[in-house]
Amino acid sequence: MRRSWRQPGWNRSRKEKGYDKRKMEKKILAGILGILMLSGLSGCQDALSDEFQEDQVISEAKEMVERINAGELEGVWEDTFNVVMQNGTDPEELQENIDYYLKNKGEFQDFDKIQVRGITDRDTGTPYATAMVLAAYEDGKVMFTISFDTDMKCAGFYVK
Repeated sequence: MRRSWRQPGWNRSRKEKGYDKRKMEKKILAGILGILMLSGLSGCQDALSDEFQEDQVISEAKEMVERINAGELEGVWEDTFNVVMQNGTDPEELQENIDYYLKNKGEFQDFDKIQVRGITDRDTGTPYATAMVLAAYEDGKVMFTISFDTDMKCAGFYVK
């Protein structure tokens, strides 16, 4: 009897192995959005610029998270995302990515922790405010990182 050097199941189709092209695309999109946000805003982390008020940044970030939890992502996308973010994202794909992180977390409970930092784009010198919002759910926590431009429009959005 001759044995194959290949692993059992080597000849199964990708579908049989559980390969799901759509899931892979979602993961890639989430990674790209995160990389874009980090690379685009990877300037110096500073104290919050005088162009921002910390209370307003916290309020806007909390409102975005609350609206997302209420199922109003498309409204958030239309109302708060700046033009660059709207051109780089699609509300349906963004919803799929958010659903991926929020699945099995249960109902939103409260905000555990919120930190605000200033970031300056090293290429343009443009200041941004970034809020890191740790949201507590029944069965876990999710971190939202939301960056705002000086017009208080969302210039970066990342969920982990």
